[in-house]
Amino acid sequence: MTDQANDVTDQFAGLSAADIMNINVDDVEVVRFENIPAGLYLFGVDDVTVEELGDDKTPVIKVVLKAEDVKSLVKVPHGKTEESFIGKTYDRSFWIKGSDDVGKLRAFAQDLNVTHTGTLGDVLQNIAGAEPFEGQIIHKLKSDDSGESWVNLKIKAPKPAAE
Repeated sequence: MTDQANDVTDQFAGLSAADIMNINVDDVEVVRFENIPAGLYLFGVDDVTVEELGDDKTPVIKVVLKAEDVKSLVKVPHGKTEESFIGKTYDRSFWIKGSDDVGKLRAFAQDLNVTHTGTLGDVLQNIAGAEPFEGQIIHKLKSDDSGESWVNLKIKAPKPAAE
């Protein structure tokens, strides 16, 4: 989200669910969800959070990446510029149900070129402090003929140092 989007989201802070249900929507502009366009970006880590979700309270680690610069887009959407996507975010969530899930989080940390040893908390702190990195956003069509696409991030991992 952009800072402007966060400001709009915070408008309802402190309101109860009942108060929100009574808001008149007639003067609220319709806003459609927009995927971040495919292309090459310079991302920084904006936020790392841990939540418990679902009936089984599964820990979910959410890493929010923010585009600090746009290197190139596959196609610039009509009426937009590459610069209009600076500040857009991409969220990556890790549902931690077993060691394979922790391994995927370690691989993500490794791709960010941060230390991925010690406790899970150590790894999360290292991800939060990662240097900006190049990442490629890729859109892949879903296989259900809906015309919708998945958005994936491919990190341009740094080459390992020569030994």
